[in-house]
Amino acid sequence: MLSQADPYLCLVKARYGRAPAPAMTRAGSLCPEWAERLGLPAGIAVSGSSFDAHAGAVGASIQIDDLIAVGGISQKSAYIMQLIADMLGKKFSILDADQTCAIGAAMYAAVAAGIYAGAPEAGAHMAARVIETFDPNEARREAYEAPYQAYLRLAAFQEHASSHQGCGTSAEKKDSL
Repeated sequence: MLSQADPYLCLVKARYGRAPAPAMTRAGSLCPEWAERLGLPAGIAVSGSSFDAHAGAVGASIQIDDLIAVGGISQKSAYIMQLIADMLGKKFSILDADQTCAIGAAMYAAVAAGIYAGAPEAGAHMAARVIETFDPNEARREAYEAPYQAYLRLAAFQEHASSHQGCGTSAEKKDSL
């Protein structure tokens, strides 16, 4: 299944296995070859990746209560951010940084290198700060629900139809839903 999406994902699965480590776990040290390429000292700590952190969160069934937008449209359109908060029914905040992935990687590296005891401490010193928060408007959320359900039905139909290409006529595909 993974190879159909991208053969590289099979390699990723083999490397990470079924027990991903937290992103702040020291995964090893920077080898001399890459240290030279990057202009960094050999032997510095290399932490786990964000892929690990996301997989772990999904595997642990972590519930998401608040959302934070980073970069792009989040700092350019308050209208879109409010729309997202309303549609999802979740508080939505934007940050004062464009490169939050780099900040997060630096935080993980700082923990792996022993500069901070854990991600909360690293975050207190290094994380981007919230500059604006959008609280959901429940009345608007209710107004968006019917069009959203129609969208979900259309998406399900499209997925079903595209997975059965070449298996009958379009009318037969539609009837099979």
